[in-house]
Amino acid sequence: MKVSIQQLQGSVLREQRQKIRQTQRAVAASSCVSLTHICDVELGKTQASDQILLAMLPSYNLTLSELLREMANRLEVNESESHNHSGLRAN
Repeated sequence: MKVSIQQLQGSVLREQRQKIRQTQRAVAASSCVSLTHICDVELGKTQASDQILLAMLPSYNLTLSELLREMANRLEVNESESHNHSGLRAN
């Protein structure tokens, strides 16, 4: 199954926000990013610019490296599953 980077980014951010028990409204207020934009990023409808993403991350209690690491981990799992479903064996 193909996954887009913005969908992956959004799902990591959404799950992290839920993990730290924050609302989208609270994230928007603390990061000075509009609630609509927070919602769209978390839903994978849009990708945050570098500047906006860096403003948002502290509100999620994440560093950029932590976000990218989690995205890479999920992408690796997704690629492995895609490989296995296509009949190819992962090394």
